[in-house]
Amino acid sequence: MSLATLIERGPNPEKGMQALVLKNYQDILAARQLLWGWVDIARELDIEKQANSLRRSFMRVHGKVEKGILKPGRENSRAKAAGRTNAGAAQPPTEKRPLPGQQIPVGDGDAMNAALAAKNLVFK
Repeated sequence: MSLATLIERGPNPEKGMQALVLKNYQDILAARQLLWGWVDIARELDIEKQANSLRRSFMRVHGKVEKGILKPGRENSRAKAAGRTNAGAAQPPTEKRPLPGQQIPVGDGDAMNAALAAKNLVFK
């Protein structure tokens, strides 16, 4: 086995919780920044009964990441699984839902004025 193979495989699974934290570091960090609790995060990682251990391991790993000793993956693991990356890629446009009620066209001056006139409104 080569060193490249080890690196490709990711964190050493024999390290247990620390390997799990390092593998999901970006997800956990994002969830904490969005004010999710440790129990909620542990539940999503299927280790609900180990929430306190997750917190302690994350704090250790986070300290080592901050010091530059450990390096988390570049991509968010859930985004990677979904085929998305966070490397500044443009997100596809979301489908626009129509607003309730009658619509007034925007951007087309003549159509907009006609729609406003039909409602007895004057645009100044």
